[in-house]
Amino acid sequence: SMSSWSDVSRPEEEQTIAGRVVGVVMRFDDLEETLYKKVSGVGWVKKYDEWVSFGVLSEENEVDSRIQQDPLFAMSRAECLLAVFLHTIEAPRLKEIDVVLPGGSNVDFIDSDRFEVIIGDSDG
Repeated sequence: SMSSWSDVSRPEEEQTIAGRVVGVVMRFDDLEETLYKKVSGVGWVKKYDEWVSFGVLSEENEVDSRIQQDPLFAMSRAECLLAVFLHTIEAPRLKEIDVVLPGGSNVDFIDSDRFEVIIGDSDG
């Protein structure tokens, strides 16, 4: 259930989004490392050269210039990093303290292939 930006106006939703931005930025290096490990561990990504659909490069040292030159790449990376954050950090923590945020912590904004790699337990 993707809500459009116009729907996101209630203060608690704005707070949720702001909290996620801060959460991702604070753990940026860890999240990038986790994303890279997950993506690079999947056979078909290498075989069919699908790195960019995750916003990841096989050689991550080129990633900053790629982000600046390629908005779609940057968006894919942002989506995948947010998915990693929600799945590995936000959801478990909220479960621990028994809290549900507006809209939940579900990763419902990426396609099934990417979901499987980032969230699923399969090894590709």
